Amino acid sequence: RLPEAEKAAVLPLELCYVGQPMRRASFCSQPLYGLGSIRRELPWAVEDWLDYHLEHLGFEHAELYDTDGSLAPALGRRSVAARRGGPSVAYWAAWPTNLSETVAAISQEHPYCAETWAYAHCLTTHRALSRWVMLLHAPDEYVVAPGRPSRGRLLEILEGVERGLPGEEPM
Repeated sequence: RLPEAEKAAVLPLELCYVGQPMRRASFCSQPLYGLGSIRRELPWAVEDWLDYHLEHLGFEHAELYDTDGSLAPALGRRSVAARRGGPSVAYWAAWPTNLSETVAAISQEHPYCAETWAYAHCLTTHRALSRWVMLLHAPDEYVVAPGRPSRGRLLEILEGVERGLPGEEPM
């Protein structure tokens, strides 16, 4: 039997059912902006970044944050891939507006002021949706899996880490 003082500290816990299977690996971007200028110089840079991480390396989901909508043109065929059972993408077109009018106004001049909140949102959201989550900031940053390059290599490495295999250290 618990003493009265301990009973006072007991709180009810509401659980929420997640109606989808747990993803093995997801990644989140920082709040992106001004991608139009990158696309003018390197028209497929963003698409290549997404294809590499989602289609080749093996991430099953991307949580993409945008401050000005400039990422949208690169996502055209992503929704089709997700409908066919491929990797999925969640796109936050005007991320700072989800926080407050003040943060949205400040983000006009300082696009990364909402970065910490984007990471907190992503990690909190994926706590119940993904076994592994990586903060993969922007299209100029690529994950390179050690060992032989092969499709889905990231998932092979993560499975080895989960089984405790030697030589399968995280990247």
